[in-house]
Amino acid sequence: MFNISVDGIISLTRGDCVSIPLFINKGTEIRPMRYELTDNDVVYVGICQPNEKFENAIVRKTYTKDNRVINSHGDLVVFLDTKDTEYLEDGLYYYIVKLATTNEDSSVDVQTIIQKTKFYIED
Repeated sequence: MFNISVDGIISLTRGDCVSIPLFINKGTEIRPMRYELTDNDVVYVGICQPNEKFENAIVRKTYTKDNRVINSHGDLVVFLDTKDTEYLEDGLYYYIVKLATTNEDSSVDVQTIIQKTKFYIED
C-alpha cells in the first residue's frame, strides 16, 4: 500500500515498490513553474530516522542524467525498490529532497526542495 497526502506525508507498506513523480517548482505556490533538470543537475532523496541528519539517511537515492527517468510531464520519477524498505522497522521516518545545480563558474548550489516531511513505514 502507498499513500501520499495533500501535505506530502507518505505511508508505504514495508518492502513495497513505488514510483513517485517529483514536480520541482521554480515558481511560487500561487504560480507554479516546472523546473527542467539539466544534464549537470543532481537530485538527492534521503529517508531518515527522527532526529537524524540528511547526510546520515538510512535510504539514499541519487538521480543524475545517467540514471534518471523523466515522465511525460517533465518530472523526475523517484523509485523506491523492495530493498530500500524491506528491513526497516515500521514507524515514523522523514524524507528530504535536495537539488544540486552547477553554475556557469562550475560552483555548485544545493537547495532543499522538500523539507523534512513525515514518511511512515507500515507492516
